[in-house]
Amino acid sequence: MKHQINIRASDMTMRQLGALTAQCGTSITETVSLAIDRMYRGEIKMDRILHNLTSGASYLTESSEHPEVDGQIIYDNIMAVATRLYGDEPTDADIEYLIDRIGAGTFDAYTADLDIETAAIAIDKAAKTRGGTGWL
Repeated sequence: MKHQINIRASDMTMRQLGALTAQCGTSITETVSLAIDRMYRGEIKMDRILHNLTSGASYLTESSEHPEVDGQIIYDNIMAVATRLYGDEPTDADIEYLIDRIGAGTFDAYTADLDIETAAIAIDKAAKTRGGTGWL
């Protein structure tokens, strides 16, 4: 079943929507539906990652005495490093790459006062060592 909705959009939003429809070759309706679906999936995924870290379900916090605290520190560090490497909106794939392929230990994600620039350099070096092109 489909529903009709009416929204007000700024000039900037309409320009962005026009660019997306042209790039994707889709109608406005399809483009808006796709954007909502991607955003929804991204939010659900990030919530799941945070929940796994703070509940002790993740291998990164399973032996922690305080997974809710340690998990939040790790999540915040991973997000900060991902933002440094990938820009303002890292994707699920970016986050998973940092956690699974590079390894949170590569940049000491457990440290509350992590130096993000040093961590980004360590990750970049690890990616290049493994045959990737790196980011920096």
